[in-house]
Amino acid sequence: MTEFIVAVFVVADLGTVLGGLPLSQLDRTGVALPGAIALIGVNAALPPLLDEGDDSLIDPPLNRWQTAKGLAVAAGIAGCFLLAPWPREVVALTGAGVLLRLGQSM
Repeated sequence: MTEFIVAVFVVADLGTVLGGLPLSQLDRTGVALPGAIALIGVNAALPPLLDEGDDSLIDPPLNRWQTAKGLAVAAGIAGCFLLAPWPREVVALTGAGVLLRLGQSM
């Protein structure tokens, strides 16, 4: 199985490199996508999510503070995207900084 995974990655990466060369007619997506489909087809790209008998990740508890914080920042970013004259990159990075800073206080 490991040899197959390595072969798929080598072919996909080689195709991606060759597709980036000037005057190349090779479509980079057309090489990478079949590789991903092949890995998913053999269940190589999907690790097991839970061990037998471990159901701690099935229904995690809702953290209301984190949910409210994320929704408030997302609403602020969406409002700035629509109404403010600031560049979207600046708004998005500021929102990420606010989320990171608020995460440190808890």
